[in-house]
Amino acid sequence: MAEQLRSEQFMQQALDSWGGAVYRLALSHTRCAADAQDIAQDAFLSLLKSTVLFNGDEHVKAWLLHVTTNRCREYHRSAWKRKVDTMDNLEPLADRAVGDSALDELTEHPVWTALAQLPEKLREVVHLHYIEGCPTDSIAKILDVHPATVRTRLFRARKQLRDVLDPEPRATREKKGVSRETQSF
Repeated sequence: MAEQLRSEQFMQQALDSWGGAVYRLALSHTRCAADAQDIAQDAFLSLLKSTVLFNGDEHVKAWLLHVTTNRCREYHRSAWKRKVDTMDNLEPLADRAVGDSALDELTEHPVWTALAQLPEKLREVVHLHYIEGCPTDSIAKILDVHPATVRTRLFRARKQLRDVLDPEPRATREKKGVSRETQSF
């Protein structure tokens, strides 16, 4: 019995619509462009072979992000990851394509550096919420956690990011009259 694959048109639309989101999420998890590309390809191969009936574009997006998150977790648990020394900081490679200037710009940004210091559980909710624009209920479904857990992780991530991006002690900020509400993030 032959496998039933999705149509080329469906796959092209999914790739055009959500390819960037899948790659960015994988890059956020792995911190390595090559590994992120592998995981993104694997996610789209899973979509190609999947028999899930989707209820619209948002369902496809959520499914792809869920698969990507799971592939990233599998990657971190793999024997390959444990045995091979990788470059976590995405330093430019001599043989890398010229078109990767956007990746270079992203990895040199102070927010990217601050995000790298967050634990993976906090980093993934920040990425899904602020970069991909997913509401907390959707993130909860993607990560298989309760919505309250997502909100708690977002709160903790914002607090840790604030401390990393503004190293001035909180008490000093409050003495100067800069409250949390007036502080731009």
